Amino acid sequence: MKNAILILLLTIYSVVQAQTLQFKHLATTEGLSQLSVLAICQDRIGRMWFGTEEGINLFDGHEVMPIKTFGEIIAENGTTVRRIFADERGDMWFMLSEKLVKYDMNAQRFIEKVSGGVSCFSIKKEELLFTHNEQLCAMDLRTSSIRKLA
Repeated sequence: MKNAILILLLTIYSVVQAQTLQFKHLATTEGLSQLSVLAICQDRIGRMWFGTEEGINLFDGHEVMPIKTFGEIIAENGTTVRRIFADERGDMWFMLSEKLVKYDMNAQRFIEKVSGGVSCFSIKKEELLFTHNEQLCAMDLRTSSIRKLA
C-alpha cells in the first residue's frame, strides 16, 4: 500500500514538473510598434492585445500585427490606446485617444461608441462605466444605451 502511494505521488510530481510555462519577450524586432505598452488584455481566443501610443498590437502567439487604422474611425488626436478591456460577450473595448471604441469580434470591425471626451472606463458584467466630459456614465452592453450617473 505504501509503495502504491509512493508511486502515485512520484507520478503526479513528474507530470507537474513536465508542465512548464513559456514566456516570449516581445520587442520592436518581433513587430511590436514600440516598447512603451500602456495597456494589455487577452481576448477569448487567447490573443494578446497591446495598447501603445501608436495604436494596437495584436499578438496571436506567433506574430505581432500592428493596427494603426481603425476602419472608418478618424483619430484626430492620435492613435494612443491607454485602456483595453474584454467584455463577457468576447468583444474588445479600447480608449483610443479620447474615444470609446469597440472591436466587434463577430463582425471583425471597429465601432466608435463615444466620439470624444472619454478619460477612463471599466467593464463590470453587462455594463461599461466611463467618464465623458468629466461626468460618470454607464453603457448597457446589450443595448448600447448610455445614462449619466453623476
